[in-house]
Amino acid sequence: MKSQFFTFLLFTLITSSLFANGFIMSPPEDNYWRPSTNQNYIKPFPPDYNPCVVELMSENTNIVIENNVAQVEIKQYFYNSTPDTLHAYYLFPIPENNQLNNFTITMDSIKMRPELINKNTGYTIFRDIVKATTNPAYWEYASLDFYKLSIYNTPPRERKEITITYTVNLTPDEAGMVKFDHIFSTQQFARSPISDQKFNLTIKSEDKIGSVYIPTHQVETTRPNPNEASIFLGGKRSRITDNLTLYYNTTKRDVACTLFTYKEPGEDGYFLLTFDAGLVEDKNIIAKNMLYAIDVSSNMPADKLAQVKKAISKSIAELNPDDKFNVLTFNDSATTVFPEMMSVNANNIEKAQAFVNAANPSGASNYEAAFEKMLAPKIERTTPYYVVWVSAGDPNAGMDDYDDLTDEIEDANKRTMRMFTVGIGNEINLNMLDQFANFTQAYSTYVADNENAETTISQLTSNINDPVLVNLQLYYSGDYPVSEVNPRKPGNFFNAIPLSFAGRYKSGKEVSISLIGDLNGQMKRYNFDVTFTDDDQTYDFIPKIWASRYIGKLLNEVRSGEEDPEDAGEEILDVADENFIINPYTAHLIIQDYEYLSEKKQQFEPRIFTQTTSDFAKAYAALEEEKGKNAINISREANALYNASMMRDIAQGYDRMKFKGGTSVAEDYVLAGNTVLYKNQEDIWVDAATQDASGKAERYAFGSEDYFNFATKNPEAAPLLQVGKVMRILVKDNIYEIFEAPVEEEEKK
Repeated sequence: MKSQFFTFLLFTLITSSLFANGFIMSPPEDNYWRPSTNQNYIKPFPPDYNPCVVELMSENTNIVIENNVAQVEIKQYFYNSTPDTLHAYYLFPIPENNQLNNFTITMDSIKMRPELINKNTGYTIFRDIVKATTNPAYWEYASLDFYKLSIYNTPPRERKEITITYTVNLTPDEAGMVKFDHIFSTQQFARSPISDQKFNLTIKSEDKIGSVYIPTHQVETTRPNPNEASIFLGGKRSRITDNLTLYYNTTKRDVACTLFTYKEPGEDGYFLLTFDAGLVEDKNIIAKNMLYAIDVSSNMPADKLAQVKKAISKSIAELNPDDKFNVLTFNDSATTVFPEMMSVNANNIEKAQAFVNAANPSGASNYEAAFEKMLAPKIERTTPYYVVWVSAGDPNAGMDDYDDLTDEIEDANKRTMRMFTVGIGNEINLNMLDQFANFTQAYSTYVADNENAETTISQLTSNINDPVLVNLQLYYSGDYPVSEVNPRKPGNFFNAIPLSFAGRYKSGKEVSISLIGDLNGQMKRYNFDVTFTDDDQTYDFIPKIWASRYIGKLLNEVRSGEEDPEDAGEEILDVADENFIINPYTAHLIIQDYEYLSEKKQQFEPRIFTQTTSDFAKAYAALEEEKGKNAINISREANALYNASMMRDIAQGYDRMKFKGGTSVAEDYVLAGNTVLYKNQEDIWVDAATQDASGKAERYAFGSEDYFNFATKNPEAAPLLQVGKVMRILVKDNIYEIFEAPVEEEEKK
């Protein structure tokens, strides 16, 4: 295992062109501060005074992007909760390199005249805000232009309604990808969570919308027609502080192709290749065979079976008109509602639902008998055959070895059979169900004792309801060499789930890619011309997506017994170090390597190194467990890592990673600009780059004249300075240490 320092990334995507929300600031009583450069003296605000006393109560953002023009409307409702009439200022940051057209601002339905402040003046103003508030977070906006509006009278216990409108022209890149970003970070200054928050974004286009890719947030997405897509984000009593990034493209074809690449000169590149069917026409949805196989043995708890019945009955009702289906229940023996696959019609649906609802748990669990029924149907080699297998325990009658049962699947040679397994309860054998799913190129999901099976099964059956292609093949022209691709080969392509691959490549080149598959008995070929770049670091999240999938693959190989834990651990450690991936499995390995570091490096290493390692060691050791809550967590997290396509997919296990006092490990890591910062054991924010830098650090007390002189001379340091008051950073190859001076020392000055 290599011995070097390790740093980690809190998974927030770097964004460049953002659309913002504004906030209101008000000075305390008898303080005449204003956001202006015409102030000779800045009187500090009282300690812990939050100038956002006119509170943001609700926010409603509506954005329509039509033919690459974004029309933005933001309605914000503020409330003066104090007993005083306040003089306040509304500040609206404008993202760098953005041109807002037709900008208007109204307050209480009256059109206002805001002042546009350029970033040079703005830097001075936000520097003074940091000086007055002693809150370094305001440095985030110091390098941006912004609009300023003076609100001369904000009566007590009254509400202010502010509406912002503007348009922005969005320009597709060379590959046709359009990027849209929205700033939510101003909400960090809100005194309390926002009572009601809605963010609605709709994309409309003359051409069909292809891929819609949102790597930063979990959103609700709807596709009412092929030329329109909508996303929603929001909730009650919420505070969104991570900025949102959205990518989309349009196409005249049934399937859209998107290629993101990242490559540094002289290094192997990374890529994320995605195919998206968007909203396909009914003629392009493949008729499928669906079998629901339900464990009704005594292993299945009665309450869980009731939830399973609801989900399966609902799924049967939602099958497509040209599908065929059957239902199988098994305990000591196996029984199907129909002797063969049947058409979807009202009579058959009613019979199948009655059969499902009549089931009660009893007897042993005979997988072998169920497999015999499951493998009996004669399915055409171009027709998908999907099995939704729901079981709650090990087989305890008939054949019980999962290698032997897998051999049964192999011998049956059902080319298009996919066995989607659902494990119910903490005592299910995860390795067995994972093996069934992996062998048939499907996937598994689990329902823990305290979870609802209806929700999980309904989501699964909805995802696989509309297959787009089967018997998939993927080709690169001229045998273009790609490597370390996950998944290794294409398995399933559904309307609801984009098909994506993450891998490596040697050199840049224009390449033709062919995706081939069967569509209702006919071979269908989609050809796409893409460019693997030779020097482009625009999409710097792609290496992390690839690393996540690679680590997920290694974790699953350890779980299945294919890979030795020690050998896999060395690979996981190397990939995690290089790409800043942290989860309970990489953390344990990284902490093990801490002992090899010099004392000097240990001093500035992450705080996690000085905390207990027992939880992470247990998580890594549990990779080889077949049952229990830990095994369920690991299965979910390893598979989520392996299938990662969003930044949020990478942050697996964060909710379980806590220090002794209960603080989340995630709170110790932040991405500022392009720089990773983490807290060390002395609560100092450390710039990872300082570890390899030489020379003595220059030291400035936070809030001192030297500190602000340094900030004025080095505006590029603002993204780092926003992180905290105590830090060790690298600026222009020089190390700087910011510290908090004792109160008495400040008083002497």
